Amino acid sequence: MFDFLKQAREMQGKLKEIKEELSRDEFTGEAGGVSIKISGDMEVRDVKVDPRTNINNIAEFIKDAVS
Repeated sequence: MFDFLKQAREMQGKLKEIKEELSRDEFTGEAGGVSIKISGDMEVRDVKVDPRTNINNIAEFIKDAVS
């Protein structure tokens, strides 16, 4: 029983480390004059829109780009 609890705690620690590592990674996607930078844990870090881009509904466009 105690071995099981020990393994569970070790797994929780490893999962925490992985989440922290992912949060430091960044990924950038670009399409149609829009650039979106997100972290590995899916936090939006930056959104840039080229001012020459003609997008009628920018919110819907960004939603489609990140989903």
